[in-house]
Amino acid sequence: MMRAALLLALALTAAPLAAQTPDPRSAIISRAQAAVVEIRIAPAPRPAPPKRILRLTEGDCADNGGIWLGDRRCEVVDAPFPLPPAPRADAGQMGSGFVVDAARGLILTADHIIGTGREPKVKFADGRLLPATLAGRDEATGLALLRVEAQGLAALPLATRAPVAGEASMLIGRLLPLDTTIATSGMIGGRIPAEGDAGNLAWLSDNWMIDNLLPGGGVGGGPVLNAGGEVLGVATAIWGRDGYGQGSATIMIALDTARPVIEALASKGTVERSQIGTSLDCVNEACRVGVIFPGSPAAASGLQVGDAIRAIDGRPFTTVNAITRYIAARPIGSTVGMDIERGGVAQRLNMITASTRDLAAPAEE
Repeated sequence: MMRAALLLALALTAAPLAAQTPDPRSAIISRAQAAVVEIRIAPAPRPAPPKRILRLTEGDCADNGGIWLGDRRCEVVDAPFPLPPAPRADAGQMGSGFVVDAARGLILTADHIIGTGREPKVKFADGRLLPATLAGRDEATGLALLRVEAQGLAALPLATRAPVAGEASMLIGRLLPLDTTIATSGMIGGRIPAEGDAGNLAWLSDNWMIDNLLPGGGVGGGPVLNAGGEVLGVATAIWGRDGYGQGSATIMIALDTARPVIEALASKGTVERSQIGTSLDCVNEACRVGVIFPGSPAAASGLQVGDAIRAIDGRPFTTVNAITRYIAARPIGSTVGMDIERGGVAQRLNMITASTRDLAAPAEE
């Protein structure tokens, strides 16, 4: 009896201790917070309102808020009254980012966070607010890179594999305007093709949905971590009719293939890819040529507007995104074979890809 009572007492004593064991995610989040930053972008300068000179008396000039120039000349603002309020001193683009290379001071974020790109600053969890420079941005992948001169930075490792539907994830970012770093957890839902209703997503990145709630503005551009503390992706958008809250989900850009993009932005400020110089239309899994850029590989090959694309390098394609990604992944200067149908006649056209830097879109008529 006494032994049973002793065991029961020990069990009751140990229970609270076991309940206080910290969640293993806490250590990961604690380490990651040092690498997560708040990004601030200055607003675009407000254009000066137009002015005109009116012939008024000095009294009427004052009544109209003008500047008296003498000789019945009054300078007034030619704008609706009252004037729209001037932007707040802190107004501008704001979001999150994270250090990916401590030695070089490289900070990764979502491209839309950069906005105007004017006078970027980053604020660290330790309170440091430092000026940054824009190393480069890539609209195709939805990524942007900042560079900061600082010592003692902590960086987050990037995952080398693609996300897996069903795995646990953690999102960390700056919650504005409360000036604090927050973390939330969720589950990877699945990959979202950048087609149709999701056509505004980055077309050269794999976009994934995370089943969790974004608690407020500012976390966009922040890292999405896996259970090992590696960065699976960058938070970039909200998916749902109601915005923040119940029924919404986070969209992230997967980073398992982003290393070449980061290196290109760090070294050259841009990313060059293969292109053949066409705009395509795909309806009901049938793709046709819509526009051909002048002087492009497509134009040189004899491709014509309205040609039906049956295959590229022997592979069938049914979406614009799939075709664009396939060609963009080819080395610049490589040969692409396109099987087309024109007027019921099948043809094979070969074209040598050019750099996106060397091709200009056709001028609008």
